[in-house]
Amino acid sequence: MPDNVSKQAFVAVRPMCRADVDALAAWGRHSDPLFFQYNVPVLTSGDADELWTELNRDPARRRPFVGLEGERVVASLIVRHTAPRAGEGELGIILDPACIGRGLGRRILDAFVAVLAAEGFRRLHLEVAGYNGRALAAYRAAGFAVIDDYWADPEPGIDPASLLDGGGADSQPPNVRLDADGNYRMRVVRMERRLTP
Repeated sequence: MPDNVSKQAFVAVRPMCRADVDALAAWGRHSDPLFFQYNVPVLTSGDADELWTELNRDPARRRPFVGLEGERVVASLIVRHTAPRAGEGELGIILDPACIGRGLGRRILDAFVAVLAAEGFRRLHLEVAGYNGRALAAYRAAGFAVIDDYWADPEPGIDPASLLDGGGADSQPPNVRLDADGNYRMRVVRMERRLTP
């Protein structure tokens, strides 16, 4: 655990409520263009109501949770049931950019896995951008293993050409490529964790 994280910092996971959507909108913002798609947009009250409705549209397919540091909402967590009878689900996780680098992501992920294991999940999986080294490290530390990867179109708002020409270009070739059709593709890593009964 990094020195700047109190060993006493309490983290927990609980189902999301409507007021939590307003808390998400108050988060910090990513300044790195690679992570702009994770910035929560500015939300009017109507926008927040609409997002809340969408997140809860089909609880059999998708359920929202939040991760807390003390009383503060610091993570948005989703489990999408891809095979509920088999005890399998896909995770989606976004951490408040102001909290990145403090060890909270891994601890909240551990708490989320414990909640889902108590519900009877036996296998969890997720996908992460190949360039997101910090998230990959947190997932590995939480017991997730890489099972494979694939190439996909870039997320909206990402300009892959600028990544290959920018200051971090040396680290991008394993994660960004220009295909023969003239389109850029970005590497997506699939990870999973099997839970013991």
